[in-house]
Amino acid sequence: MHEGLDELFEREFDAMVALARLMLGPGPDADDVVMTAFLSTAARIDAVAVPGAYLRTSVVNGCRR
Repeated sequence: MHEGLDELFEREFDAMVALARLMLGPGPDADDVVMTAFLSTAARIDAVAVPGAYLRTSVVNGCRR
């Protein structure tokens, strides 16, 4: 079994915000993308093999949109 959402959030939140801000610049858009990515990951956390990778992909795709 892999880590839960709480552990993933603790480990990845700051890095995901930094990634989103790098792609979009500082501001609420970057924060919104990260929170949306965490919600998406939470909904699928038991179905994905590597939640951290799924989260990063969600952040990047959210920034690209």
